[in-house]
Amino acid sequence: MQDVWENANSVRMPAPVAFPAVGTSPYLFQYIGAGQVSLLINNGTVSLVEFSRDGTTFYPIGSATDSSYLLNQDDYLRITYSSAPDLVLVAR
Repeated sequence: MQDVWENANSVRMPAPVAFPAVGTSPYLFQYIGAGQVSLLINNGTVSLVEFSRDGTTFYPIGSATDSSYLLNQDDYLRITYSSAPDLVLVAR
């Protein structure tokens, strides 16, 4: 499976499951593909997860690891952590 990266923080969905690499904290992730995906955050030590539709205004939505978040095209998640989590992107 091959991830197709538009830039360091955004990804298109090339296959039913992808494993984006996590950058430095706070890590900003943008889903730029079509449709909806679930982003699973596993392991690591996550202190804050925030959601944004515009990449400017962020809303806190959690802090737990082993969580799943539904993303639409162009949505953002900002993940703050002290130990990097694993990310799994799943097509819906």
